[in-house]
Amino acid sequence: MATPPVPRQRRPLPSGLLLIRAATSAVEVWAARGVVPVDVAPLEHGWVVVVPATGRTAVEPPYDDPVVLLVNRPVPARMRPAIGLVVRGGEAVVCVAARGWRSGRRWLAWSPGEGLVPPGGLPLLSLPSLVAASGVADPGALDALRAVGSDVAGAPRDFLVDLLAVLGLPGGPLLDGSALVGDDERCRRVLPDGRAVAGFEGAVHEERLWHEELGL
Repeated sequence: MATPPVPRQRRPLPSGLLLIRAATSAVEVWAARGVVPVDVAPLEHGWVVVVPATGRTAVEPPYDDPVVLLVNRPVPARMRPAIGLVVRGGEAVVCVAARGWRSGRRWLAWSPGEGLVPPGGLPLLSLPSLVAASGVADPGALDALRAVGSDVAGAPRDFLVDLLAVLGLPGGPLLDGSALVGDDERCRRVLPDGRAVAGFEGAVHEERLWHEELGL
């Protein structure tokens, strides 16, 4: 459910966020049906940002990492594209759920000293696909993105901020800590619906029983 505006206070540096190209009200409804408490705020160019509001989800380990569950959660086709950005394990990770009913989530990763690296066996996101998902009209955006990806200096967070900049996407300040999520009076904190949490825990319980029966 959506609650009143979030008080203006500094939050810890987020290690990930999700950008969704949809109406804010639709994103709030979608968020409430998940298991991650989040802050939702409209940004520029029709994008809505979703960031974890707390350090854990509403369910038990090993499903308690709010960033992992947020960026991996399916996004309805009508609300895509959706672009997730994560700093995890010393790497920057980007995932895209593109438009289209059959479009699966694809990934790219960047590591300091190496640049772009394979995303751990996950389906690879191409740079042209990332440019397309961003909706940028600048014909030089792809070359600029290649330059950012080939730069091996800096930290993972720096890479993500630069990536957002060359693609003309909002949200960079939320990654480098220079802004307050509560600065926008339209920002809302959305808490998981109890039925969604119960449904998730029930599905996880069944999966655990299945694994135990198979000896996995």
